[in-house]
Amino acid sequence: MFPKFEQTSISRSRKAIVPSLSAFIVYSFSLLIVALPGLLGGVPYIADVVAGTLGISATLVTLGGLVLTAVFGIAVGWIATRSAGETIDGYRL
Repeated sequence: MFPKFEQTSISRSRKAIVPSLSAFIVYSFSLLIVALPGLLGGVPYIADVVAGTLGISATLVTLGGLVLTAVFGIAVGWIATRSAGETIDGYRL
């Protein structure tokens, strides 16, 4: 995937660089993966089913989903920050 540098007109006097479709898809998929444990743990029916299957309390499943979402968010944020920094370091004027 190459970065997009072309400007798109969004109003008469404004232009913006809009992300490519593939970048939007990757971003949306990553956001879904990071949020999924918290979303599933926060739904009472799903938390009850998982708790019954694993033999633990539903509260523990909900807290586990929250913790997993936080850990995924921190990890993905750290990776994205490092990647962006390395990409910017590679640019030359």
